[in-house]
Amino acid sequence: MLTQTQTRFAKLPAPKRVVAIVNPEASKGVGPNLLRLLQSRRRFAEVEIFTTEANSLNAHYAAFKFARETGADRVIVAGGDGLIMQALTAMLDTGTPLPIAIIPIGTGNIVAGDLRVPRNFRWALRLAFNDAAIHWWDVGQVSESGYFFALRASAGHDANTLTHVRHQAKARWGSMAYAVPAVRELMRMEPIQFQLTIDEMPPIIVQGITAFVAVTSRMVGSIPFNLSQSIRADDGVLHGGVIHPRKFFQDLPRIMHQRALEGEHTVSIYPVHRQITIESDPPQRTQIDGDLLGQTPLTVKVIPRGAPFVIPARHSEGWQLDITPES
Repeated sequence: MLTQTQTRFAKLPAPKRVVAIVNPEASKGVGPNLLRLLQSRRRFAEVEIFTTEANSLNAHYAAFKFARETGADRVIVAGGDGLIMQALTAMLDTGTPLPIAIIPIGTGNIVAGDLRVPRNFRWALRLAFNDAAIHWWDVGQVSESGYFFALRASAGHDANTLTHVRHQAKARWGSMAYAVPAVRELMRMEPIQFQLTIDEMPPIIVQGITAFVAVTSRMVGSIPFNLSQSIRADDGVLHGGVIHPRKFFQDLPRIMHQRALEGEHTVSIYPVHRQITIESDPPQRTQIDGDLLGQTPLTVKVIPRGAPFVIPARHSEGWQLDITPES
């Protein structure tokens, strides 16, 4: 068992008991192959496997209950950012944190990319069963639903885009399945009036297309493109803001050069130390780590360094967030 720490990193010995949560439908049939490889790893450690079902957290809660009862020292989460969000919710809703090793077989895999987890699932599996390190990651909790997340919750354009992305398209095209719906929504959306209430500050009113609460800065899994170069996922602070691309095409050369949206004409960003509430007129759809959530208002509490993710040990020594994907 682990407790939250003020230290960003900690060494982690190879596990003796492992619980795995696997999305068998993930990533073009990789799920079944991964299940077979997990079973073969039983010669290195005790392994118990839980497979998820659509629109249900039953397997996630059962997995963490079993992990705590049996003294498991690592939990593998095999899927995308949405599955990580669901696993965090089951873990933090029921007890103390356990080290989470990610096998990135989802669509975006943004969290895994920032953690420098190998994109090849066989190499990621090897990391999950070897000596490694823990990277303590900030987490947000949505008050309305109780969900915890490690990436981003938002209202407006992001959620509207998700309503037009089909499961078959994600399975075939991966993260590129979001491109056409995202551009279509961008072209037809009118500016929305968002009100952000952050900590004890007076409310901030900003017009834009998306209001967000971000743990990490990366916006696309396989491309090093960010909200802002200044956002870190382990500094105990989340960042709220509004995207308002008033001069998007005029600013496009600058955006592409700096590989980030940051700039007065494209995004307003504010640090959040304890809590943020996003309201809108009219109410907007909301999403959390790629899953549709509900409608505004959206209230998020900050959980500093609440999630212990497993990373390669070499990145824990003087390691700084590197947005370049690992090949």
